[in-house]
Order: sequence, then structure tokens, then C-alpha cells
Amino acid sequence: MNKNVNWEKLARYFADEPPQEERQEVEKTLQNDPDLGKFIKDLQSLRSQARIWKDPCDLESEWEAFTMKARIGEKKPEEMRHSRRFQSYAETRQSHRLSSPFRTVFRVAAMILLILGIAFVSYQVGIDQQDLADDPDQLTMREIATDQGQRVNLRFSDGTKVSLNAASTLRFPERFTGGVREVHLEGEAYFDVVNHNDNQFIVRAGGMTVEVLGTQFNVRAWADDKQVEVVVAEGMVAFRTEDGVPEDAVTITRGFYSYILQDGTIASPEPVSLNTYLAWLEGKLIFDRTPVRDVFKQLERNYNMEIVVQEPSLYDRHITATFSDESIDEIIRALSISLNAHFEREGRRVILVGKE
Repeated sequence: MNKNVNWEKLARYFADEPPQEERQEVEKTLQNDPDLGKFIKDLQSLRSQARIWKDPCDLESEWEAFTMKARIGEKKPEEMRHSRRFQSYAETRQSHRLSSPFRTVFRVAAMILLILGIAFVSYQVGIDQQDLADDPDQLTMREIATDQGQRVNLRFSDGTKVSLNAASTLRFPERFTGGVREVHLEGEAYFDVVNHNDNQFIVRAGGMTVEVLGTQFNVRAWADDKQVEVVVAEGMVAFRTEDGVPEDAVTITRGFYSYILQDGTIASPEPVSLNTYLAWLEGKLIFDRTPVRDVFKQLERNYNMEIVVQEPSLYDRHITATFSDESIDEIIRALSISLNAHFEREGRRVILVGKE
């Protein structure tokens, strides 16, 4: 591997933030250095599987934040709060300098770790430390919100686990009371609910209600979608409109899917491929005759991108494809070939133009 690598340019390239001229320069460097190219390819694959991104960051400040995070076991920070971005701790420290080029490389490694893991750690630790036992005197609502490109895992003290997808929001009481465990979702989440003394677990999302005791299911309720979808992986759930009565609920069992339209119409459950609907949990994207508009929406959420389609007829097409560890550039390139379109990329903005 070439020892004279500009690691800061490489870090900006990895974070998809370089100007076009710098991007071309880095890509040429990677072509001329196969070992370095493989290194970056492996990192992109890891990031793709993790599906956790951050906003544009300054390497110096992120390095400071990372070193403070590493010392969490030594000294309790003055403040640590749930946020869409990991916050630096308000404490002074003596810098431990490393000689160049190792210091710069270590900073790049720290930034990559932040991209892949810090968001998960901060959410996970905060939720685990909460005692969600019954206490009616301390009922306050909490909220976890992910940005585009982020995904986090939560676990309540009753054992219930939640995977929250990108651009989603989950609201829940700090303490469950009254024998009912109720949460509010906007976006997409997978729930692994533990049966807890016959206390119902209720998910409210997009004007609908899912009621369970103990089961595993996925809820998709994006604000800009025309329907709310539920897929059951284990057990069964009762699915109804939020203002509907229990007798109107539709029962969905393992391997079945249903949805509610904006007018309150509930579709009859039908069998589906769980692998397709739950692929996001493993960092995969599986499209099965999916409308192009929905494909691009999902890419925008997962990769924190803006996709502009200048040829409206492309929206009439459907996509069948599977992506696992491909970078966003590779995915867009494959889709443009499938759609017989040309694409241009400007930072986090992708423009698709139909070929003449």
C-alpha cells in the first residue's frame, strides 16, 4: 500500500463528501493502488451492512469526541443525551499525540468507527439504563429519531427489542404504566415483543393500531406513503384502524402481510416473502417488481441521498434486484443501466436523465 496517501482526502471520499475533482483524483489513486482500493472497498461493504451514517463531520472534532467516548468507563461525563448526532463531552483532556502518518490514519479509523457504531452505542446504553417498571408518578414521553442513513437498536427492560430504520421516529413513555405497553411510530421498525404478564404491547402508527402480547413483526408507516403495512415474522397480531373497535381488527399470522389505506380500508392478509420485507435488518435491499419511485425513496432514506429524476417516464418502470454490500454509486450505476438512463452525481445529490 502506498505510504504517501492523503488520508484526509480519502476520509472525505469514504464519507461521500468530496468535490467532483477530488473524487476523480481519489478514484485514480485507488485504481493505481489495488491494496488500497480493496481496503476502501471492504470499508464500504462494512458501512453498507451497518447502514449507519452521520452528517458531514470535522475530523479533529470527531477524534476528540471518539477519545472522550472511549473513556466513558473511567469518568462519568457531565452530560450525555439522546441526539441524532453523538455529542462531545464537556470536559478538558490532555491530548495524546501520535506521530504522522499513524496519527492521521488513527483519526480516519476513529471517524469510520463513529460512522459505524457510535450512534448505536449512545442509543443502546441510554435505553438499557432506564428502569421501565410501573411508576404512574413519573410518566413522561421520550423520543428516538434517526436521520436518513441511520439505523439503531433499542431494548426495553422487559426484554422487548426494537430495530428502528432510517428516517424514523419512535415515541414511548419513560415508564410503562396501567398494564399496557404503548409506543408511537413514524417510519419503519421491527419489534420483537416479549410476553409480559398478559400486558398488551400496542404500536400506533399512521392512524392504525397493532396489538400483541408476544410476537415478532415489522411495521412500515412512512408519512409520505399511501398505506401502513404490517408483516408478521412470528406469532400473530391484531391489526385495525386507530379509531376502530377490536371486533373490526384483522388477524395476521406468521408469514402474512396486510395494509391499511388512508381511507381506512384494511386489505385481507396475504402470504409474502419474509426475506424480502425484513432484508433491511441485515443491511440488504431486496426489490421484487418494486415501483421505481419506491426504490428511490428507500435509497434516499438508507443512504441520506437526494435522487432527482428528470425523465418522468422512468417512474412507470419496476425494479427487481438484490443489493447487499454495494456502495451507493454501484447501486445507482446498476439501476441506471437497468432503466437505460444516465446519471450524474453532485455530492449527495444524484440526477437521472433518460438516454436519447
